[in-house]
Amino acid sequence: MSREGMTLEFIYYLLKENIKLKKENELLLDMFLFDISDDFKPYSESEMKGKIQ
Repeated sequence: MSREGMTLEFIYYLLKENIKLKKENELLLDMFLFDISDDFKPYSESEMKGKIQ
């Protein structure tokens, strides 16, 4: 195989790995956000005004 062919194959491999990692990161982020969303309770408008002042 020519050097150019090997280089293109390597670039293609890196792109595939990058896409795979990106999907894994998005999944982890979704899981994390879903996990911490339980910790936040919605405040009523009057409670928010009290916190701001």
